[in-house]
Amino acid sequence: MVSVLIPVHNYDVSGLIDVIYTQAEKEKISYEIIVLDDASNNLAFKKKNQTKIENTSHCFLIEFSKNKGRTFARNTLAQKAKYDYLLFLDADVLPKENNFIRQFLPYVNKYDLVFGGIDYTKNPPSEKQILRWKYGREREAKNVEERNKYHYLSVISMSLFIKKEVFLQVNNFYKNEYGLDVLFCKNLEEIKANIIHIDNPIIHYGLENSVSFLKKSAQAMNTIHQLGKMKKIPEDYRPIQKINLMLNKLKLTLIFRFIFKIFRKLILKNLKSKHPSLFLFDIYRLYHFNNRISNG
Repeated sequence: MVSVLIPVHNYDVSGLIDVIYTQAEKEKISYEIIVLDDASNNLAFKKKNQTKIENTSHCFLIEFSKNKGRTFARNTLAQKAKYDYLLFLDADVLPKENNFIRQFLPYVNKYDLVFGGIDYTKNPPSEKQILRWKYGREREAKNVEERNKYHYLSVISMSLFIKKEVFLQVNNFYKNEYGLDVLFCKNLEEIKANIIHIDNPIIHYGLENSVSFLKKSAQAMNTIHQLGKMKKIPEDYRPIQKINLMLNKLKLTLIFRFIFKIFRKLILKNLKSKHPSLFLFDIYRLYHFNNRISNG
């Protein structure tokens, strides 16, 4: 029926395993839970996860001695899975509802991919994590109607219920770079994967601090640039690409860069504050995307 696949690096997944095990047992389905530890160096987390897996039936552990990244880990998990459907869950999420597993079952053998959505806590986290939380609530936590407007691009890989053969076909890359979700979505579109959006979200708890999120966002802009350059995605596939094309068309690129450099410190100060502006965050990402373009 379903292989639940959880890549983890320095995170406690014992609670997630408990939830998935309890729900799967309640549904009386054929299942397995495979956790892949991607060379965790936090021994406390590692030991706790090992103990939980050893004491949970239908639960198995794969361990890497060298960190290979989420993309490689997911491909390894998919290849090891024995069932036709895969439920990928990031280590730092938890199902919002106690019938999370059940809600996917009616779509088995009817759809290639079922996406239930992502949600965030209503209460804000610490100041250092506000940017990631705010971005998640305003840009990622969308209802079914909103997600259907961008059928493929609305898929986020933190939680995927997908046919094994489809996943292996569209996740045909091993490079570990931030921003590769966009290629995953484009590949789904290319093969005309039959997907459905439902209301069955996970809650994302493992929020990065703002400094780390900004760094990864800049790296993601490089990835999108490279994908466009290699013709893996169209030059106007993502909103950031469309805005950049408009800047170039209006011959405002140099002016934009000049203004950004003047206000760079103030922009970064805001983005690291407890009241970050997502408009300024978009400006920050646009600058890094545009800068990648100018540097080839």
